[in-house]
Amino acid sequence: MVRRYGKYRKRRFKKVRRRPMRRYRRSRGKTTSRVVVLTTDRNWFFINNTNENLHEAYRFTVHDMPGFIDYQTVYSHFRILKAKIVISTQYADNKAQGQTSYLIVGSRPFAATNMPLTRYPAYDSYWVPYVTEDELRQARWQRMHYPSTTTQAISATFYPYTLVGTLGPAYLEKDVFFQRIWEGKKWMPFCWAWNPKTPNSDSTGLSFFGPYMVRNIANATGVTLPNAVTAQLKVWLQFKGQK
Repeated sequence: MVRRYGKYRKRRFKKVRRRPMRRYRRSRGKTTSRVVVLTTDRNWFFINNTNENLHEAYRFTVHDMPGFIDYQTVYSHFRILKAKIVISTQYADNKAQGQTSYLIVGSRPFAATNMPLTRYPAYDSYWVPYVTEDELRQARWQRMHYPSTTTQAISATFYPYTLVGTLGPAYLEKDVFFQRIWEGKKWMPFCWAWNPKTPNSDSTGLSFFGPYMVRNIANATGVTLPNAVTAQLKVWLQFKGQK
């Protein structure tokens, strides 16, 4: 027998570990769509027809935008990521063409401090108030826009919002309806945005609100401009919840 000098190699035995049972879960497909862009043309009456000293916030609905209803056949919810309005500044009177500036003011602070509703349904001014130029020029968030000499238009990007009913104080001398701001970037069911146009329904759909606008004609006398402008609306939408 051959003599072995030194230590014998220690044998290491592999430990048998219990592997947990693998659970195969069927992953659900992603139901959130990509960002969809829809456009439309609308007339914006930014000055009140009854009182020219009052300005109205931009308001739009999504149910009548081309292609919006088609997504209801697949998805159940939607949200508005952002919106952009491109306002044409071309007028028949050339005196005001290059001398007109536009002040864009957000309407969210005015809607947040509006009084509760005394009846329902109500006029637009009960939701987002009509305000004067002096009130808009005292707002914290305001920006002056000057028309481009090339495109003869200005653009403003904003984040739409709407108003929903909410609870308020219980002990009141008079019954009122409280409302609060609902951001458009939050998910909303399709039933919020659209009601079928049937003979028994005169619904115009859920309204979303944007900024105010003040038009300033400098160094021009005797110039009369319309109280409405043509605005192209561009909306970034997203859908989820496949049926």
